Amino acid sequence: MKPVLTLLMLSVLASAVADEPVHQGRKLSAWLDDFHNHGLRTRVVRPGVSERAEAARVALLEMGTNIIPVLGHILRADGTEKTPQSVSRRLDGYQAEQAAYALALFGEKALPQVPTLIELLPEKKAAHTLSVAFAGIGPGTLPALSQALTNCDPRLHHGAVCAIRFQAMTGARALPPSNAL
Repeated sequence: MKPVLTLLMLSVLASAVADEPVHQGRKLSAWLDDFHNHGLRTRVVRPGVSERAEAARVALLEMGTNIIPVLGHILRADGTEKTPQSVSRRLDGYQAEQAAYALALFGEKALPQVPTLIELLPEKKAAHTLSVAFAGIGPGTLPALSQALTNCDPRLHHGAVCAIRFQAMTGARALPPSNAL
């Protein structure tokens, strides 16, 4: 029985590793890292930084809308429980923040991931990241954000207010739209 269980675990692990999309020989996680760390989060302009972030942005867009469900999966990772602690664990992970920013690149095509983003709103440290994601996805997120305003959880309410305010300030496009889609 033990060899069968071991074989089953190895096949599940192998399929999970194989499921990460690859573009130009690099995994999605590597492109997300470049996009996030060498673009949006960089405060000091250094030679090569913006080129690396732009190359990552182009690569993410070339990977296409097929990565949107993968980005949603990254956001939901470790989130099978619906407790504040599980949500906090997700946002502590760098990948969740990277995935939220990447969703903004796809505009309204990322609308199916809005419920997952709404679930993350109560986490205080996520307000800016999620506001950028909602604004990038566009005004189609406003009905879900308006619904979140009616929730009795003050943290969810605050997150929705921040996201709506950010959309109003940015004209509902945090990242420039791309013609590559």
